[in-house]
Amino acid sequence: MKELDGKEIIRRIEHGDVSCLEQLVTLYQGYCVKGLKNRTQCSDEEAEDLFIDALLDLRDKILEGKLKELSNPKSYIFGICYNKWLTSYKQKSKSMLVPDAAIYYQEYLKEDILFDNEEDYKMELTHMAYGALQKLSDTCAKIIRYFYIERKSMVDIAEIMGFNNADVAKSSKSRCFKKLLEHVDALNKS
Repeated sequence: MKELDGKEIIRRIEHGDVSCLEQLVTLYQGYCVKGLKNRTQCSDEEAEDLFIDALLDLRDKILEGKLKELSNPKSYIFGICYNKWLTSYKQKSKSMLVPDAAIYYQEYLKEDILFDNEEDYKMELTHMAYGALQKLSDTCAKIIRYFYIERKSMVDIAEIMGFNNADVAKSSKSRCFKKLLEHVDALNKS
């Protein structure tokens, strides 16, 4: 099938001819789904949903007059797909906020009877965490800071730290967090 020119896509959609969206599915769905799966490790179904959402966004932007020029439709549509995935990933990452740290904190509160109130616990934990962070390697300290303090996604951390992908960043974060807990335990016992 012949590639569609960006001007033609815009003109057709502005005039109510959305049949070009079907052509865009035929032309670019494989490219976008494969690209998303390679860059993000998302499922086929998720990648296909993101692609369809991207086409709908493209249509809406044209109809709202927000998109007047489209030089490379394939790249533009893939960019929308990737940005939608990134937004979704960040929201998922935030909803899974530090369960291991919260569990550790609750266990610490149960076992330690030296303090009279929760504020004293928090202050002591903050002091121990700071001391433990000082004992970590620079790499681990950065990963912990990016994830737990700056709340960056694994994709962002992988990019910043130069890791191959988000899975490498995730396993590094897990390993660094375990080291942090070991240092906190050591400080707690001393």
